[in-house]
Formats: sequence, C-alpha cells, structure tokens
Amino acid sequence: IVHTGNINYIHSTVSDRDLYFRVNDGGSNVNAIIIDASDNARVRLPIDNQRLALGAGDDIQITHDGTNSYIDNYTGNLNIKNNEADKDLILLCDDGSGGETAYITLDGSATFIQLHQSFAVAEGKKFFLDGGSDTYITSDSSDLVQHFVGGQEFMRFTEASSDTINFYKEIDSQEKITIGAADH
Repeated sequence: IVHTGNINYIHSTVSDRDLYFRVNDGGSNVNAIIIDASDNARVRLPIDNQRLALGAGDDIQITHDGTNSYIDNYTGNLNIKNNEADKDLILLCDDGSGGETAYITLDGSATFIQLHQSFAVAEGKKFFLDGGSDTYITSDSSDLVQHFVGGQEFMRFTEASSDTINFYKEIDSQEKITIGAADH
C-alpha cells in the first residue's frame, strides 16, 4: 500500500505479479477477486456462482454457475445501448461448427433490424406486422396458417392432405381456391 499526494495505491511492484483479494467464507479462505497482472490487468471473480452486483440494492447481477452465464436485472428496464454514431449492435452465437456468426444485427446507420438466420414462431403465437396488435400471421398444430389484417381473417392456408393446399380469401367467408389434386 502506497500513499502518493492525495492518492492511495494498492499495487504490486514486481512485474506480472497478480493481486489476490481473499476472504474467509465460513472458515475457508477463498480468493474473491484476482487481478491478473500478466493479462492486461484482467479482473477475475474465480468462483462459480460468485455474483458481480451493481447498485445500492444489488440491482443488476452477473454470474456464472459453472455451466451457464446470467445477467439478472431487478430494477427498471435492462437497456443495452451502443453510443457510437452509425454503429451496430450485433448478437453473435455459435455457427454449429465451432465458429461464430451473427444472428441479429440492430443496424444503427440504417435504423434497420436484420435477422441473419432462420427463425421460428412457436405454435399458436402471433407474428405482428403493423406495430400494433391487429395485423399478424399465426399458425396452430393443425398445419393452418392464418393472416389477419385489421383484426379480421384475410387469408388462410391449410394442408387438407399431402397433395392439396387450400387458400381462403375472406371476403364473404365463402370464396375458396383449392390447389392440388382436386384443383377447382
């Protein structure tokens, strides 16, 4: 510990020597924080299930349980923000063969969201198209796909058999076109 002017320092004077902060946890001495001097002063919390908590009420916490990692927010919204002008926010993940690839890009210069991979909407859930709640596409377990506009069914695609697809255009609830083995 060194005091210079108005500043107090805790530092290692030997090159590449790590700093360890130890605590007694129920009678066991554990390394709570390690500052790795040989790795650009990387700060490590070396114990699984150890939490980095921020805020007066431990409002946001980051932890790793030995298998999975978590970011938990307990107060207000969780905002992820890129403050650099015309830059993107990119969600990357494994590409299925050991590399990584982009899955979602929030393009800051084009104000555009790009999905780089296929995506699925769970059965019975709605994919909204108008920013509201009345224009959407939905599907259920009976191989039925419906498109609603203004809250009213507009189109319906259904698989009646393996070689026939029915298309309904809801004008007067009677208009139907069948495509497949029994074309009409």
